[in-house]
Amino acid sequence: RWARLPRESAGYKEMSVAQSRKSSRMPRNLLIGFLALLILYTLAGFLLLPWWLERLVPEQLDQRMGWQAEITDIRTNPFTLRVVALGRSAADADGEQVIGFDRLMVDMNFFQLIRGIAGFEGIQLDEPYVRVDLLEDYSVNFARDWQAANPKAVQDERPSAQAEETGPPRLYFGQIALNGGEMLFRDFTKQEMAEFRITPLDLTLNDLATWQRDGQDSDYSLLAALGSQTVEWQGDLSVAPFYSNGTLKVSAVGYETLAHFLAPFFPYDLRGGSVTLSSDYEIQAGDAFYLETTNGQLKLENLAVALDEQSDQARLTNAMLSVDAIGFDLNRREVRIGQVSLDKLDLALARSA
Repeated sequence: RWARLPRESAGYKEMSVAQSRKSSRMPRNLLIGFLALLILYTLAGFLLLPWWLERLVPEQLDQRMGWQAEITDIRTNPFTLRVVALGRSAADADGEQVIGFDRLMVDMNFFQLIRGIAGFEGIQLDEPYVRVDLLEDYSVNFARDWQAANPKAVQDERPSAQAEETGPPRLYFGQIALNGGEMLFRDFTKQEMAEFRITPLDLTLNDLATWQRDGQDSDYSLLAALGSQTVEWQGDLSVAPFYSNGTLKVSAVGYETLAHFLAPFFPYDLRGGSVTLSSDYEIQAGDAFYLETTNGQLKLENLAVALDEQSDQARLTNAMLSVDAIGFDLNRREVRIGQVSLDKLDLALARSA
């Protein structure tokens, strides 16, 4: 018995040494594994993901819209969660450009992702371009291309009651910015095609979420110009439930633009004039729809109206028509008008015998 003790003691010491060596290798193995994963993540983020996106985006646009797309370059940073795309352009089946941009930058929000929210810290789009065609049947080119590329999906499309109950996905946008954009609008509903080029088109939208947040609304501003004609829009916005209040101003809309869009409702020949309209507003959609406008102002300058295109001269002209303190309440069905001023009105009347 006593002779076996030294052997057992020696075996115990050998086991202890082996366990200590094994335990001492554990941190090193974990470190090696972590470094290997970090290297794979870095290679995938910097090299594999851009290569995949450069092939995926044109392929999806071809399958979903029937468009041929090109992208100059895509760069990704897996540590800052940033994607930058340069020089994208897409053309429809007729070879005409539909969309494009000079630079797109998308920054993901890591902490929002941990909370199960698709969070975007910032989306910046520089010099975007979009062409919108109003076709003869009053549909738009985007819907036409989608239906042509997805005929089966259009036929099988059915509203889902479950989707309506679950509501929109949880998305968060820290800032959305469109800089120096251009929109080409073409109207094919008339005998002659009319073209309107809106540039620059600038939009800023801050702190937008698709779920309800008590006391937290996003703010936005929009500036669009059609030559000397401008649209300015700014205020606050909530998506769920939908609520917005702010100020809208449309300045110096020329008679050519007015004549085109008022032609079905205005039987006379509009030969001159410009309109400026501004108003504060509040709108809400939920259990009940609410709309109210206040502090509205209307200015109609240098109006000239003839009976028809064959008339030699205008029968109605004025230097200035202004109306202030315009208000409208949809729920009360009430319209309020303040002071009306009219300057240098000239009206020619003729009575048929």
